[in-house]
Amino acid sequence: MYGNTIVRAQAPAENDGDLWLIKEVQNIPVTIGAAKWSTLCLPVAVTVPDDASLKVYTVSDVDNGVMTLDEVPVGTVVAKKTGLLLASTSANESDTYNFAVSTEAGTSYEGSNILMGTTARRKGFNTAGGADPTTITIPHYALAQKDGVVAFYPSILNILPANKAYIKKSDIASSGSANRALYMTGNTTGVDSTLIQNGETEEYYDLNGRRVLYPTTGIYATRSGKKVFIK
Repeated sequence: MYGNTIVRAQAPAENDGDLWLIKEVQNIPVTIGAAKWSTLCLPVAVTVPDDASLKVYTVSDVDNGVMTLDEVPVGTVVAKKTGLLLASTSANESDTYNFAVSTEAGTSYEGSNILMGTTARRKGFNTAGGADPTTITIPHYALAQKDGVVAFYPSILNILPANKAYIKKSDIASSGSANRALYMTGNTTGVDSTLIQNGETEEYYDLNGRRVLYPTTGIYATRSGKKVFIK
């Protein structure tokens, strides 16, 4: 195809050639590691897998450092370039989930999702390349694990990898969230945001004293000595 060349073979003087192989992709595998949380943004529309150990969310709000997560139902076709937050409840060290590529336009969640996405490796977030917050071109939060706590932390990175999501600081209402971590609570458990204080996440235990990483409906005790009822 001339003019708008899609595939081209080259044979330079060294007699080296370039070979391009085109393969149809029906599923995009996404691996979630030991941290149990990951972000995702793809250049194509995909379908949320039907797997009991996977939860897929958008983020609609941040209030006092606590994010409101809205679950995307299984089977939903999510539009391309949509930022997503993934959570694995599996007991395995890591799990791979296959997101089926869809030809449908899908749901974009535009206007109700503050997660931004990168469909290609992107740079320019911190042109000075330093740790001084005033030099960061695009103040943002990125998913990370610090001292065993997974959250969105203020980032000083200049380059963000492809197919990941982040939150721009400018998209967060002024509610005491500036320069502090953003934690994943909100609609996923129904736990009140006051249970997260002083930059620490709460730990939950059942009535037998066993720690529960992903509390669902029931009564729990917390590390700080509170009793919590989750609807």
